[in-house]
Amino acid sequence: MDSKIASFRISDLTPIPVTDPDSISVKDDILTAFSKTVEEDVRTKPSYTDCWVLNPTEDSRILSTYRTRYCGVSIGFSMNGETEYAVSPLEYSYPDNMNHIVMEVIEEVRSRHRSEGGRIDRDSIMGMARSIIVERMAEIDESFPNSNKEHLVDDICNIVYRYSVGAGIFEILLTDPHIEDVYIDAPCDSNRIYVTLNGIQGVNSHIRCRTNLMVQSKEVSNLINILKRNSGLRFSQSNPIMETDFPDFDARATVIGPPMSPLGNAIAIRKHSVRPWTLSRLIYNGTIDPKAAGILSFLVDNRS
Repeated sequence: MDSKIASFRISDLTPIPVTDPDSISVKDDILTAFSKTVEEDVRTKPSYTDCWVLNPTEDSRILSTYRTRYCGVSIGFSMNGETEYAVSPLEYSYPDNMNHIVMEVIEEVRSRHRSEGGRIDRDSIMGMARSIIVERMAEIDESFPNSNKEHLVDDICNIVYRYSVGAGIFEILLTDPHIEDVYIDAPCDSNRIYVTLNGIQGVNSHIRCRTNLMVQSKEVSNLINILKRNSGLRFSQSNPIMETDFPDFDARATVIGPPMSPLGNAIAIRKHSVRPWTLSRLIYNGTIDPKAAGILSFLVDNRS
């Protein structure tokens, strides 16, 4: 059987039309994605703190907003399904010149305490800070000319205490009445702080949230030193677990370090409930249904 080999000339071929890519559209998409990534990773902190505040997720659906003693709080659902607790501490909104004054007051408080000694309770440190701040009111007035001076001085004194001998950013979290638990996973400088909330309007049960906070190892070490100082307990590689009360915030803390936690120190803090858990609260919280509550009540009332 004869076989033939097909032959053709290049000139006989009809080229297949190929649509040119929309280079401008592709470039815009890349720039948009890059800008979004950069915006989500923008973080700020004053020089005297050891905690970064990340930009909150812009496309989140806001669930609740409120103010605590030291900050503003926004809770929302992000597009990736996580609930985000975004906090805006007062000191993070100060202008640079004001934060420079605060930093110098903190350094002065530390210097006086090293040279003169004395108590390190809140009243003593705030009293020392107040005497320094009053001497610099002219500089402070330049940053906040129309502010209530008494409230402003109180705010600065609290900030000085918080970042000189206090619990730093953890004080801001633990003074929020809606927060019940605080979790710092290792390594702390690569993981956000997580919290558990309760009593949020529109939510019947506890919700676990990621925060917009990421602490450095120095902040965690400072918290551990406070817990060691208050409890007198040892914490080292030979004693890598410490469980102790945190009386300043009516809470209990658990710290796990290397080698039990190979990536660094991890901390869990649980605040004591100020309200007892009754059957009615458990039903409202969604923990149990009314039928189960009725059975429990009957069994307790008729126990032998």
